[in-house]
Amino acid sequence: METGEREFDLHVESTEIPDLVAEYMSPIHVYGKVLKRGRKLHVTYTVSTIARLVCDRSVEEYDEQITVNTELNYVLDSDLFFQQKGLELDPDDVRGLRDDAQEIDVTDDVRQDLVVALPMKRVAPQFRETELPREYTTPDSGSEIDERWASLQKIQLKK
Repeated sequence: METGEREFDLHVESTEIPDLVAEYMSPIHVYGKVLKRGRKLHVTYTVSTIARLVCDRSVEEYDEQITVNTELNYVLDSDLFFQQKGLELDPDDVRGLRDDAQEIDVTDDVRQDLVVALPMKRVAPQFRETELPREYTTPDSGSEIDERWASLQKIQLKK
């Protein structure tokens, strides 16, 4: 690649990304650009797809749009490439590429981006603005509590 900027736009089936979590069954769209200056390359890309999730409140399946933006930096340096081979690198690390590299493989980064982007609390859109019914919240001090749980009332959280 000559000095300058190149855009890319890829559509990949989720099954083509090894070890991708089962929540992702839809095609994955990866688009961005590579900026090359001398031996340095700056890659910015966006990953966009749909995850099939199970709502924590209703146990219903729902689809959630997942979009992740990433920036990676590379340098054409075969010695650095071989030193880093097999290591897990952070997105902030400058990564070595072989001097004769013809492509940049971001498959592992895309997989990690998607796994980290999954919400920890999974609530279907129709339940996001609603309050939980009273029976799921903390009981009032005067209400009767099942004796099996009574000892938990003695626990006080420190702020």
